[in-house]
Order: sequence, then structure tokens, then C-alpha cells
Amino acid sequence: MPERYPPSELRTTLNAAASALGIILKYMVLLPLRPGGSWAIKRFSRHVRAFAPARQARKTRIPIAAIDEVLPQTACQVPVYQQLERKGTTSYIENYYISLICAALRPQRVFEIGTFQGGTTYHIALNTPDDAVIYTLDLKPEQVSVLKYEKKDRLDEEVIHHSSGAKFEGTPLSRKIVRLWGDSATFDFSAFRGQMDLVLVDGSHEYPYARDDTAHALETIKPGGVIIWHDFDIAPGVSYALEKVARERDVYQLRDSSYAIHVAKGK
Repeated sequence: MPERYPPSELRTTLNAAASALGIILKYMVLLPLRPGGSWAIKRFSRHVRAFAPARQARKTRIPIAAIDEVLPQTACQVPVYQQLERKGTTSYIENYYISLICAALRPQRVFEIGTFQGGTTYHIALNTPDDAVIYTLDLKPEQVSVLKYEKKDRLDEEVIHHSSGAKFEGTPLSRKIVRLWGDSATFDFSAFRGQMDLVLVDGSHEYPYARDDTAHALETIKPGGVIIWHDFDIAPGVSYALEKVARERDVYQLRDSSYAIHVAKGK
């Protein structure tokens, strides 16, 4: 049987969605139509704020930490280039974090699952030693129709057609970057096992992919290496996969970001 979300968690999510829909219909559609019904808009906003603590509680199942609490050696200055933020891209603070981590770790070998436009790849290349090698795995357009797992996540659908690697292709930093192509669920990671100083998991948000990508990350990371997950707090499939990992390993959300981080035990 395929692994599924816990029934209790799915039921809670569906109940919350149904409640939210009922509130929207009541306070945004029906009541404002009545004479003097403008008060309903203000009442609606109070209901929205009432949902905020529950949403925050879900986020903090993974404890929040400052980056220097997880990696004390990140007290340094790094170059960061802002990119136009759109769905699927990283924020300025996330680019800053990945740059700090690279400058502190000085990784020689990096593996990124999910290239997208290559903004994160670019910042990794910018802040790693000149002889570092960055492997980045992505899908070719013609591979989308032959995936191992079905993609239903809306964000996956919106970013699947993109200019892969456009942020670093044609730049001097591209000499450090090795492009790999394929479905991460069927890609052969055996040649990279136990060799990576840094692994970034930023592929599909579907739970089976997040689960398998996480397993590959844990297999390829060196002792003392770092794994970063992106979008774990906004993608339920990634959240669930990561919460399972956090039962046995130390995982933290980096403050003010959608990054989660794990430092592998070792040196």
C-alpha cells in the first residue's frame, strides 16, 4: 500500500478548509448584501486573524532557530544578489542564508535537487571555493510526461515549464556547475553516496518525491555536512516528509525563511 498522510491530519486540514469556506461565504458574500452589512468585512478580518495561531503552530512543529545558533561559524560577510521573486524562487534572506552556509562550510562537493532557474545554484557557486563542484539535477521538458510519481501540487505545475539554469548559464561561475538531468525518484545517486558536503532539496513538493529526495540527501551527505530543504513550511508534502525525519534527527527552520536545516553528525 502506498504511504499516505495520517488520516487525523488530513481530517483536520479538511475541517479547517470547510470552516474557512463557510466564513468566506457568510461574511464576504451573504451578510454584506444586507442593509448596513459593511460591518461583516471587519468581522471577517477578525476571523482570518483567528486562524493565524493554528497556522503558526503547524510551522513550529519544526523548531525555529537563528542561523548562527545552528552553525556558529556563519558570522561572516557574503555577496548576495537580489533576484526578482516569483513562484518557485528563493527570497533575499534565503539567498543570504545559503551564501552564509557556503562561505562558512567551504564545501567542495554540493548536490542540488531541483535547479529551476538556477538562482540558488548561482549563489552556491558564488560563495564556494574555486575548485568546488556543484551538481544540480533537473527535469528536461520531455521528461515531465514519464515521471515515477504523479504531480498534483499547484506550485509544481506552475514552475515545471521554465528556463532551467538561466541564472548561471553563460556566466563565469557555470564552470563549477555540472548539469544532471532526470527524475529524482529514479535517478541513480549511488556514485554520490557519502561524498557531499552540502545537499539542497528543492524538487517536487509532492510527498513521495519529498520523502525519496530526503532519503537520497541523507545517503549522499558526509558526516558533518549540511542538508537544506526549501518550501517545507508551505508545501504539505515536504512538511510531512520532514516532520518524520525530525523524529530521529535535529532539524530546524531558519528564522524568517522557508528553509529547514540539518547538520549531519560527524566531524
